[in-house]
Amino acid sequence: MTLSMSKGDKSCILYFPIEGDVNYSKREIEILKLVSLGFSSKKIGEQLFISSHTVDTHRRNMLKKTGKKDSTELVFYAKENGLI
Repeated sequence: MTLSMSKGDKSCILYFPIEGDVNYSKREIEILKLVSLGFSSKKIGEQLFISSHTVDTHRRNMLKKTGKKDSTELVFYAKENGLI
């Protein structure tokens, strides 16, 4: 991803590399979308008819696949890479 910025006669191009391909399941993408909207694991579970523990497991698996440390980083990664 690139971002061009200019101020007066000065310009700058910033480059943000997209990290390696991560394969998420359909269910993980559903959960990721709901996480990005601020839903708790309990609410996500209720909406998808699964337990909150299952949601937490999917969340942990997604963090592990990307090497991110928390859900905020995971959502940012997903948006930057067009996953959500």
